[in-house]
Amino acid sequence: MTSSGSEILVYWEKQVAGLCGVHCINTLLQGSIFTEVDLMHIARDLDERERQQMMAMGSSEEGFLRFMAEESGNVADDGNYSVQVLQEALKVWDVTLTPLASPEVTSTRERPELEEAFICHFEAHWFTIRKVRGHWINLNSLLERPTWLSPLYLSVFLRTLEAQQYTIFVARGLTSRVDALRGSGTESGRGQWLPVSIPESARSATQRRAVDDAEDPTSFLEADAELQSALEASLLSSASDPHPHPSPNRTTAPELDEGDDDDELAQAIALSTASPEDDELAAALALSMQAPTPASPHHHLPPEPPADVVAGVSRIAVRLPDGERVTRRFLDSTPLRVLYEFASLRGALPMDAFTLYAPPSERYALAEYGESTLLELGFVPSLCLTMRRN
Repeated sequence: MTSSGSEILVYWEKQVAGLCGVHCINTLLQGSIFTEVDLMHIARDLDERERQQMMAMGSSEEGFLRFMAEESGNVADDGNYSVQVLQEALKVWDVTLTPLASPEVTSTRERPELEEAFICHFEAHWFTIRKVRGHWINLNSLLERPTWLSPLYLSVFLRTLEAQQYTIFVARGLTSRVDALRGSGTESGRGQWLPVSIPESARSATQRRAVDDAEDPTSFLEADAELQSALEASLLSSASDPHPHPSPNRTTAPELDEGDDDDELAQAIALSTASPEDDELAAALALSMQAPTPASPHHHLPPEPPADVVAGVSRIAVRLPDGERVTRRFLDSTPLRVLYEFASLRGALPMDAFTLYAPPSERYALAEYGESTLLELGFVPSLCLTMRRN
């Protein structure tokens, strides 16, 4: 039975070619703000900053020629932008992106509904989940239209995306742009304002939980803990299944009757045990759970992930002091010290003789960040680092 509810207007863009990065930040900002040309300029500017860094290091002419002949480290031929491009674009609006795996946002895992928005990335696709007028909306450009998410389902949805090897960023610093830009359902640039139905039960449940939280601040945490425990139990029970995780293409939330938590719990469990449609994901998950490989007598580098595995993998390029750029793929769980070992081997320098820098000029010292993973540092899905002598 479906109850009569209300509608809210949200800005949404339908997928066009490989422009999901543009759709992602526009739906995050709730307006037709950026175009592919804008992001291309930002990517080229980041490339130019890297060239300037090379000049400051006194790179050889041969190194410059090699760099000019190589592809950009910030945008691929298919229009897939690096997270650095999105971060640079959002700086104008004072919006920051922090990996969900970062210790800075540990509390977000307990109550994600208290955040403003999330940006999700898998392979070459970006999309936004955002709170609009107090309700969570899935703004994925691959959907038929934006869809509503309940607060309880949001937590399960994010954890399910992580199990599918999505990289998730917490977006903070958003202002009330929805009120300023809200239209009347007409098109705006590439996108349009569309009504999203909010079940009456969802509004009632939100009000009920607000009262419960005021009387007992732990009430929501207990409900969320129960939901998550059931989800984790279902994942554990399916550990022997060769396909324990849902397809990365499944990004829509199931419709919930009357906002009933029991139904929501059952649907979350069903989602967690769905069979995948992509064997590549299963291979990536299997790879991520492998025990560490014993170190080689010559170096400590882990084996490079197979070329056909893209989930949970980051493509890292390092610009050496002589101008050469070397590229290698790493699991996003790899600590930064392994990148230092890689750069040390390829650059023929001791690890204490250089420092790695990320664009535009962020210093990542080994002593300070050595045990931080690529995912925690936001070095996903790709990044070009510069190696500078100390």
